[in-house]
Amino acid sequence: MTVVTGVERPRPDGSWQSVLQTGPLPLVWQFGGGIPNQSLIGRERLCDLGLIPQNEGFRLALLVTPNSLNAIVKKDERMRVTIKAIAETGESPEIAIEASWDGGWADGDTEMKRHLVVKQVAG
Repeated sequence: MTVVTGVERPRPDGSWQSVLQTGPLPLVWQFGGGIPNQSLIGRERLCDLGLIPQNEGFRLALLVTPNSLNAIVKKDERMRVTIKAIAETGESPEIAIEASWDGGWADGDTEMKRHLVVKQVAG
């Protein structure tokens, strides 16, 4: 299972502030309508980090979103997310990913990359 262990938003001075007040939150499996969240041994599976419905903003693809968490990046906003994979026998190192969106929308992947930037950053 892949979980979000931290969510941060920028303060007015540019430093980051934690906004996740709960424990780890599981991400959903890519194309995971019928896939259980805890997968057994088998082929490699991917988790979606987020989605961006037209003109709504980038939204984290969480299995459950607490009411206290704003998991959407709107126009000209940024969010830093820390994630890791967890298994019965161990855990991966955490990685930090930053998402920012300029509010633009395009139907194609290449064109959309001009508006939504998701990148790994130093944690």
